[in-house]
Amino acid sequence: MTRSYKDVVDTSYMLADPDLKKFAEGFAAQVEAEYEEVFGLGEVIAKRREELALSQTALAQLAEITQADLSRLEQGKLNPTYSTIKRVMSALQLRMVYEREEQAPNLGISA
Repeated sequence: MTRSYKDVVDTSYMLADPDLKKFAEGFAAQVEAEYEEVFGLGEVIAKRREELALSQTALAQLAEITQADLSRLEQGKLNPTYSTIKRVMSALQLRMVYEREEQAPNLGISA
């Protein structure tokens, strides 16, 4: 039996217990951050590719990568190099911007 993403991260039953509420909130924040890290870039790429009416094959050719790698990148299954990301962003007519986080979320993990 498969479970949906929502079912896996559902912590609502924990909210009734004050001791578990803080854990549930931290868990939800960590899962969301990890989801964004893994899938966020791929979602941006796929959305922009669709806006430009490009197939994966066409974008892969423009970015000088394989279609299979582009597919894996969009699915969050590829750990791309900086140069790969730079070529894909350039092909999508996007610019990468780096910003320093003012306040990192407190997930109960210290550096």
